[in-house]
Amino acid sequence: MMTKTLAQTEQLLKALSDANRLRILLALQQGEWCVCELSYALELAQSTLSTHLQALRQAELVATRRQGKWIYYRLHPDIPSVLHLLLTALKRELEGEPRVVRDSARLQHCLQVRQGGCCVMGFRFAPIRKEGGDGSCDATDS
Repeated sequence: MMTKTLAQTEQLLKALSDANRLRILLALQQGEWCVCELSYALELAQSTLSTHLQALRQAELVATRRQGKWIYYRLHPDIPSVLHLLLTALKRELEGEPRVVRDSARLQHCLQVRQGGCCVMGFRFAPIRKEGGDGSCDATDS
């Protein structure tokens, strides 16, 4: 992504100005995750997470990949190298911050329980779930 206009720059900076969105970007720096894994790891309701992911998608910071009924999120392959440097610096700077440490540990748990490289978490495991759900990981509304 090349920032070409002031409006695009503003959108990028707004996307980076929220603690939860920074946590999402730090999580995506560790790999590709489905919505239910991110919801579990970051302890965010699916609706809250989807709102943040939409803002990050609009700023072209994240990309998606569909696998069956699951949508996996990752850092956008075309984000500027300076943003990669910023995320690396933030990761170093925040390495002792309790939420970031907990996020990372919960993401590692998600990796351990995957089957065939696929999410098996489902929203039933998300601790702060406000919506109802059947436990499936159908993230088509993200």
